[in-house]
Amino acid sequence: MTGNHHPKGHVLQAFADGALDAATAAQVAGHCAACDACRRELEQIGEVHAVLARDPGPARPRPAWPAVQARLQRERRPLGLTFAFGTALACAAGLALSILVGGGGVHHQVAGPVIENATEGGASLLDIFATAIPEES
Repeated sequence: MTGNHHPKGHVLQAFADGALDAATAAQVAGHCAACDACRRELEQIGEVHAVLARDPGPARPRPAWPAVQARLQRERRPLGLTFAFGTALACAAGLALSILVGGGGVHHQVAGPVIENATEGGASLLDIFATAIPEES
């Protein structure tokens, strides 16, 4: 590493970090003693190390998940109540739909043959439903 053979930046960085083996470190030290450019670069690396030692950077934010999890635990509703309410709501909606569509009564007629016969004649879906559900007397 004498003459025109300057150590590369990563080698100077490793020298500044004390990460080189003794023989390579001795070569880099000897080169830097004779080379102003490499000595300046090594001094700059040392200045960066000094700045980082004084100011390690912003504090790491604390993880948000534990706070979110604690809040969820505090606000959790019992599953049974939510499930019961949802089931009751679904039953009420089904009952309302059956009253609107079926007229409130329970019909025991099978609509299969009516639908098959109606579709053969090119009937609309509304016609199919009108013929499938008999009128109340």
